[in-house]
Amino acid sequence: MDKITTKIFADGIAVYDDNKEIAFYSNITKKIRYNNDESSIGCAEISFIKNAIIIHLIKRYIKNRIIARK
Repeated sequence: MDKITTKIFADGIAVYDDNKEIAFYSNITKKIRYNNDESSIGCAEISFIKNAIIIHLIKRYIKNRIIARK
């Protein structure tokens, strides 16, 4: 499996697959943006497993932000 990493920013968290950003969760909009640079039809397509990992990482990030505010 590819190496999935994250980087936290003031306005959210980015998820990387082999050092390439594949998703970004915004604290401001509360939405996930998927990177679709490689898509010729304008929509992002990633595997179900990678998407599940992204969702898990974002849930953990949100939980940790809530705990840190207390």
